[in-house]
Amino acid sequence: MKKFKFVIILPLLSMGLYAKTLEDERIDSILKDLDREKFKKVCERVEVKDVKKLTSIKFSLQEKRIIKNLKKENPDITLDDIRRVCKKMEYEEKISFSVDNPVSSGYVEVYPDGDIEIKNAFFDSVEVDESLEDDDSDEPPAPVNVDYSAETEYISYYSAPAQNQSSNEITPPSFEDKNFVLKDESGLSPDIKQQALDYFKQNYSKIGNKNYLGIVDFAKHSSKSRFFILDIKNSSVQAFHVAHGSGSDPDNDGYATFFSNRNQSRASSVGFYLTGSVYKGKYGRSLKLHGLSSTNSNAYERAVVLHPSAYVKEANAKAGRSWGCLAVSFETVDSIIDKLKGGAIIYASVSGR
Repeated sequence: MKKFKFVIILPLLSMGLYAKTLEDERIDSILKDLDREKFKKVCERVEVKDVKKLTSIKFSLQEKRIIKNLKKENPDITLDDIRRVCKKMEYEEKISFSVDNPVSSGYVEVYPDGDIEIKNAFFDSVEVDESLEDDDSDEPPAPVNVDYSAETEYISYYSAPAQNQSSNEITPPSFEDKNFVLKDESGLSPDIKQQALDYFKQNYSKIGNKNYLGIVDFAKHSSKSRFFILDIKNSSVQAFHVAHGSGSDPDNDGYATFFSNRNQSRASSVGFYLTGSVYKGKYGRSLKLHGLSSTNSNAYERAVVLHPSAYVKEANAKAGRSWGCLAVSFETVDSIIDKLKGGAIIYASVSGR
């Protein structure tokens, strides 16, 4: 069996599988030597409707200087070109992956519809004690009351602070240290941890449950503990097993290689989730999830939830596959739900960034 180690990172890759047009090549040539960080300021400005041309007084002196330098390299550049460059920069930064391994022939495609696929990658062979079977059906839509709406629940768990909230309530003292060193990392990759903590800090005032933070690392084999729950107050972490979608693992080898936000894809979605309310579903006590990212925005409509299942064990066993839900074991579900219910953040991604 081929043995191969891979690492996956989340910024900057070209878009899609379609053949490049001359316009695509033009935009790529402009992006080639562009200082993207500085150019973001120009992008913010061109979104304003009354900016009619590149010499507009709406641009600052610094922004005009950036444009002037760009026009030296591309004399015929237009405002539409600028907008296309900005749009592509924004798209690439939202969801872009690449495989960072000097030996790997693997690469990642980001399709025009937002699907993400890891292609031609070889993974470490994993010895497991057992392989669990998929369930023949997954979680049906969560029951809702007549007066219930996903939007209402979302707002109640994830809303801006009151106007009179004091500034010292915005960021907790425990986050003064950017690195947030844990007592026991439990196999949690530092990059994916930092991404989740950065988001947590930036949105702290809006988060309903500030006590815990969930992180799912889909880079790990499904036989490994890869659902990490950070205890914010005590700077500790616990790791649990969790399944991924059958659409994410079409060859059923235990590695997730495809991620989608589409209905009926049966795939897992990467991105930030907000936990909602607890309900009793097909498998028992379950937890609603709301997608906060463009890559998982359909989570609630797809009935992607956190629920227990017999096809997940806290053992050296390849998990069965869900329909995109975060399925955990019956022995751990109550502990996980009790920690994360009511507006906690869960970050599902692939480590290596």
